[in-house]
Amino acid sequence: MSTQAAHLLHTFQQHLPDDLRAQALELDGLDARLLALVEAGQQRWPELPLEPEHFCAELAQRLHANPPRKTLESWLGFVQPADFHLALACAQGQQGAIEAFERLFHGDIHRLIARYAGPNTQPDDLLQSLREKLFVHTPERPARITDYAGQGYLQNWLRVAGARTFIDLLRAATRRTDKEDVGGDEPLLDAASPAEDLELDFLKREYRGHFKAAFADAIQRLDGSDRVLLRQALVSRLTVEQLGALYGVHASTASRRVSKARETLLGHTREALLARLKLQRDEFDSILDLIRSRLDLSMTRLLSNTLDAQDPPA
Repeated sequence: MSTQAAHLLHTFQQHLPDDLRAQALELDGLDARLLALVEAGQQRWPELPLEPEHFCAELAQRLHANPPRKTLESWLGFVQPADFHLALACAQGQQGAIEAFERLFHGDIHRLIARYAGPNTQPDDLLQSLREKLFVHTPERPARITDYAGQGYLQNWLRVAGARTFIDLLRAATRRTDKEDVGGDEPLLDAASPAEDLELDFLKREYRGHFKAAFADAIQRLDGSDRVLLRQALVSRLTVEQLGALYGVHASTASRRVSKARETLLGHTREALLARLKLQRDEFDSILDLIRSRLDLSMTRLLSNTLDAQDPPA
């Protein structure tokens, strides 16, 4: 073990959550892996130098908020070192780091701005708000870029973080407009929310093809009985009372079975989509949770098109 690798390993272990230190001690070649991650970041961004120990300390710190779904080894396998290096340089406020970030993701940033720009959200305002949210530390909150844990591509993380930023701005602008329209302090609660439409539009545009493929994979992972149950509930629109009579159980039991099958399907879909996109779970969930209650329509269409016609009848 080289002296530098030993220092990196020590730093990484020091900053790990307590429950992961034992795993780190058992990982063969962890010192070499950490050194390789550091060097990959340095090679991609030589104009943005970072202390190797800082890279490893920050990587370990991210595990506090982004624990591995399986093992520490698998978590390390998803680290994108060049992206993480750039994010750390931006968080440090290094000269040229934000310019490098915006140069690298120029197309993504301006596509997002074009999508969300409107009478109450001018392009220049959107760009400035995104910069402030991503890169400015305040007493109330750290810069959003510090949320990036190196898990998956920074480009995907930016798309979700940018969409959330712009949706929040649109909500605020809509509330201000509603107050002005009614001359009071309460928004028009019954009005349709443009922000909700944009949330759905964001998912549809960014993930439509991936979602359909992930959903098809998830359908195949379901038990045949769950597939039939969901088809009966969502496609045939049987009520829980009808399902209860069909299966000889109480309506509340039928309701719980439908809910469990639906959550299982969504869970499988989420896992398949995360694997396809290498997207951070918390970032994707933060978007998905906003529109969870409106997923049934999409699920119904996809179930109708995807369920195997040979599923046995109930």
